Amino acid sequence: MKLSILWHMHQPYYTNSEGEIILPWVFLHAVKDYYDMPFILSNYPLKATFNITPTLLNQLAVYSKDAKKHDRFIKLLLKQASALSESERKFIVKISKSAVFETMVKPLKGYLELFNKNNYTDSELENLQVWSLLSYCGIFLKNNSQIVKDLLKKDRFAYEDKLLLVDELVEFTNTIIPFYKKLFRQGTIELSTTPYTHPILPLLIDMNAAANLPVPKNHFSLIDDAKKQIFKAIEIFSNYFGEKPKGMWPAEGAVDKKTIKLFQDAGISWIATDQDLIDKNHYKSYSFEGLKIVFRDKGLSDAIGFVYKAIRPEDAVDDFIKRLSEIEKNFPGAEVFVILDGENAWEFYPNNGWDFLNMLYERLVGTSFIETTTISETNPEETLNEIKAGSWIYGNFSTWVGDPKKNRAWEMLFEAKQHYLNNKSRLNNDVCDKIDELFLKAEASDWFWWYGSGHHSEYEYDFDELFRENLINIYKLMDIEPPKALFIPITDTKDIEAFSTRPKFYLKPEIDGKITTFFEWLGSGFFDEAVSYSAMDTSIKPIKKIFYGMDKNFIYIRLDGDIEDLKRKAYLKILSPQLTKEISLPLNIAIFNKDVLLAAYEIIELALNKKLFNEDKVNLRIELSVDEKTIQILPGVGEIQLNIKDDFSHNWFV
Repeated sequence: MKLSILWHMHQPYYTNSEGEIILPWVFLHAVKDYYDMPFILSNYPLKATFNITPTLLNQLAVYSKDAKKHDRFIKLLLKQASALSESERKFIVKISKSAVFETMVKPLKGYLELFNKNNYTDSELENLQVWSLLSYCGIFLKNNSQIVKDLLKKDRFAYEDKLLLVDELVEFTNTIIPFYKKLFRQGTIELSTTPYTHPILPLLIDMNAAANLPVPKNHFSLIDDAKKQIFKAIEIFSNYFGEKPKGMWPAEGAVDKKTIKLFQDAGISWIATDQDLIDKNHYKSYSFEGLKIVFRDKGLSDAIGFVYKAIRPEDAVDDFIKRLSEIEKNFPGAEVFVILDGENAWEFYPNNGWDFLNMLYERLVGTSFIETTTISETNPEETLNEIKAGSWIYGNFSTWVGDPKKNRAWEMLFEAKQHYLNNKSRLNNDVCDKIDELFLKAEASDWFWWYGSGHHSEYEYDFDELFRENLINIYKLMDIEPPKALFIPITDTKDIEAFSTRPKFYLKPEIDGKITTFFEWLGSGFFDEAVSYSAMDTSIKPIKKIFYGMDKNFIYIRLDGDIEDLKRKAYLKILSPQLTKEISLPLNIAIFNKDVLLAAYEIIELALNKKLFNEDKVNLRIELSVDEKTIQILPGVGEIQLNIKDDFSHNWFV
């Protein structure tokens, strides 16, 4: 078996019209993930492919040259807390409290003490900033930076400590691109890239590729922009690494036949997409009109991205190797392609995924039937004549078009493009070049991702503002008054309350697998799994909603969704560090005893005796598995958190 792992590294352009980087995610992931990922691999005799987008490369270069001048967050870090305005303090606090609580905040005692406060003295705010930066430091920095190691030993920090740490982290960003280049030249890794601003190319070429979805009313082909997106990516990659990329991961794995033709014309040797777009065996590489295409294994990729974070690293690695063994048994000599986000998953893993990745790589080295390869090293032995149009998310384009707000954004873009085409002849070349660049930025998939239903973030207003600002500046460059609609937000500001609420009262549901009355779950806590806060899970999961709460004796959980198959063959396991014994339950039988009540019929209802837990503060998640394969971890983001001594008297009213 040949195993090809591709780690996809991407951030959109966060730069506004003044050249300021308004959100710090490139910087924070740079110190946490972008060096650690190839470093861990380099310690093993293995190979992998790293896909680095041009927008990420260009922003990393900005940090390497002059981060203190261009990054809003860093500029504010350099100020003393006493000198910050009220709006600046709010921004600093918001970013400084962006870390994942369970894996990044709780391990740092000083950070934990400050994290849940709402108001900070100047001294506390200085400490919060330093703890936040330390929480984002990757394991390489924690093991190798003396400054980071010394600060982690302290309980309190001064302003000077913060300056020292910022200097250390900014300097560290200088080492990232050179390290990739070194491993690339050694042959340890292959480097590939993505069209320039991470656009959904099939939609640029022809909106009708979004079959069965409502499309923008005024759409027309932007195929020339699609070509520019590919050729500019090749140019940027070549400038950083000294040669053209052999392969490309199309943004979100989005392809169709017209897109593939553009890659061929650009001299690209291979592309990758998702198994949902092929009806044939996806455990091999194919030749499609001379272009090599490989297909992402959804189960293995999503297991790393979304499932293994919730279980012990050794169990996760065992599961991964077991799955590969089954593939080899059923498809001898298979080529398996594991492709996933290389940065966002790790903040949900203990120790930033360091333990899991090291265990995984160690097992891969010691497993005789597995040979790791780069994608370029695979050889197509079969020709592919057909491929579906779609992406790695649900196999279609619904994440970026079809929703009214997504379509509204597209319509604004097409309107601006039509104005440009009508006025282009009177504009000089320099202005045209600037406008072309702004259109390429406005076409990024990231903006459309956050519009409308499907995904929500407390930063989506910032993304909306960046998108609209690109179009506003196009009109200004043409000396045309921008349409008033461009100054009105497309999105609504949302936070985690859009899909999550806490319990308000005691519950007393009847555990019968049915919605007995409307009132039995009234006042429960709630998670909407269909609106994930940060995860980019690419497969459709059976459970859509979680309700939870408790009374004096029991914790209650209700799962809604597609449970027909689950109730016949799935197992439900409780994951909680406070649990006194393992609880793994089949859903095909009702269970009623002093500790557990379970019924699965129209919904899944579960009651757990509070005596099963050895602490008052309970954190739990639920694992659903079929045939010993985990298919969903609930909640997808966060945990069910309850203080079992709480009587909710603070919510009582008369």
